[in-house]
Amino acid sequence: MQPRLWLFIGLMLASSAIPAAARRAFGEPLSRMDQRFDPADYEEEGGSGFTVFSGPGDDVHGFGLGHGTWLKNAPVFGDYLIRAYYHGGQRAYYSGIGMTLRLMPRWTLTPHIGGGGNYNYSIARRFDDHQTSGHARGDSYWSGHAETGIRLWIPQRLQYFDASVRQVWNHGPQDYTLFLISFGRGPLPQR
Repeated sequence: MQPRLWLFIGLMLASSAIPAAARRAFGEPLSRMDQRFDPADYEEEGGSGFTVFSGPGDDVHGFGLGHGTWLKNAPVFGDYLIRAYYHGGQRAYYSGIGMTLRLMPRWTLTPHIGGGGNYNYSIARRFDDHQTSGHARGDSYWSGHAETGIRLWIPQRLQYFDASVRQVWNHGPQDYTLFLISFGRGPLPQR
């Protein structure tokens, strides 16, 4: 495995151990405070969905599975996404995990704007010929993105349809623009 993947896995495991270490270090007061925090007081289900995306100008094509969460009584929506895609400029396949935070009113037809980040793990081998960015083709990389779009809530089977445009900035290969189509199930927005 690549050293960056091991670093990523190590950071994820270390971050999950921090709450337990803090309880041991600070004792009972922190434990009592943890019991008073209930995520259900602040969050509500946003639903799950399937996304297909394409950046034809940059030859980036793929799909993803996501799960969303609303902040209660706020137009803030968080969407976790796991994706797989082909990046033609890199001639490589990637899998990625990331999150997008959106400002999105809870209307039947609603615009949204947001941003987030991803870690993109290279499934293909690394190529040694360097591009102008100084990174080898096929390397794993971090990326950030900004997006805007519109979501339509449908009370029948799918429950929502979403169309978005996303600009992606990378630490690695060239930046690119994606067009995303999403659909899925989830609770209808409360007015």
